[in-house]
Amino acid sequence: MTIHFDFETRSTVDLKTCGMHRYAESIGTEILCLGYSIDDSPVELWTPDQPFPSDLLQAAKNNALFYAHNVVFDFLIWNHVLCAKHPEIPKLQPDQLRDVAAMTVAYGLPRSLNEASKALELTTLKDDSGSKLIKQLCKPDKHGNFNNDPEKLQKLYAYCEQDVRTVRALADKLPELTEHEQAIWVNTQRMNQRGLPVAVNEIQQLQALVETEFATYNTECQTLTGYNLTQKAKIKQWLSTQQCALPNMQAATVESALSKHQGNVHRVLELLTIASGSATKKLSKMLQVASSDGTLKGQILYHGASTGRFSSAGINIQNLARPPLKNITVEDVLAGKHDGNQKLKAIASCIRSVIKAPKNQTFIDADFASIENRIAYWVVDDKHHLDLFINGEDEYKKFASIMYRKPVNDISANERQVHCRHLQSYTPLYSRRLEKL
Repeated sequence: MTIHFDFETRSTVDLKTCGMHRYAESIGTEILCLGYSIDDSPVELWTPDQPFPSDLLQAAKNNALFYAHNVVFDFLIWNHVLCAKHPEIPKLQPDQLRDVAAMTVAYGLPRSLNEASKALELTTLKDDSGSKLIKQLCKPDKHGNFNNDPEKLQKLYAYCEQDVRTVRALADKLPELTEHEQAIWVNTQRMNQRGLPVAVNEIQQLQALVETEFATYNTECQTLTGYNLTQKAKIKQWLSTQQCALPNMQAATVESALSKHQGNVHRVLELLTIASGSATKKLSKMLQVASSDGTLKGQILYHGASTGRFSSAGINIQNLARPPLKNITVEDVLAGKHDGNQKLKAIASCIRSVIKAPKNQTFIDADFASIENRIAYWVVDDKHHLDLFINGEDEYKKFASIMYRKPVNDISANERQVHCRHLQSYTPLYSRRLEKL
């Protein structure tokens, strides 16, 4: 038995800001309607003022397969919101789910329901009026009140039903994920449900320090220029009047101009550089999405890149920058051992360390060494470079030795790291050159 379903919800919590796990867990989230179809039967609509459909309840008890576009959202609403109101309804399990969005990207189509449907030239398409209705009905006004306009609600119900029809038409058109890929998808969701444990208390304290430091730098910038650090267009104009015309206000541009100026201009450029660090911004994002159990849930996106690899949703946990300062601890930062321009760098150096294993548990950190290159060389049967790995040689150091014209043993860790990144990106281009090593 197969179920195609779709929820429409509203909440005092902002979905885009907090992520769908925090959204579903919030007591301020409620169901407006549920559209569903069982096998090939017509689409039905349920609203919370009605008894829950007996046929849908029986399907859930019989471990039916549940299809939806971005099914994890509907899964979370079912388990956290619906089941909280109706304890007789069994919670769904990840292996019952089939994500039509995952099917579209796995077969080279856009993730968007609307775009994927158009790409396959389906006659049953998503109702384009939905976005406007959601803005009108599913978000509270500035006083925290929701719009309950009966006419608009009826339109939302119709929109929900049409979404179910579109999802069913798309699912019927697409092949299922292979058994192997479906297993990967299910395990991804299990990881997302478990979440990544973080030290919320430490994050809160570090975030308070960031806000204090930023306020100090902001005051100084106002004194020097008359503008806040966030008013980059105005500061750009001010810099221009000080014989420092910049083409843009990107971090790299600002940083490159530092050595060319002195006095107040130098200090303003320095303040912009200090305040531009993206690492510390992840602290506030962590607080926004952290669940009540102190974990970051739903952070791994299946087939997030066009190549098929995972990406991150919300916080980019796959790209936590290397600490700008070495041997920095949260305890030292909170104790005030780092002052001046180094404080924000010290805080940024703690970002990775706020991810902590639960009590009596241990993180096991593992990585495949040079996996991209090893696979590339194996695929093209490049025996020369495979032999480098077999013999325990470091191809990144060999490549760096060519560029820096230094013996392999004299290559520093930083020189190796720079060319590690370049070589991973441009392996085919350098292959012939490296054969001469």
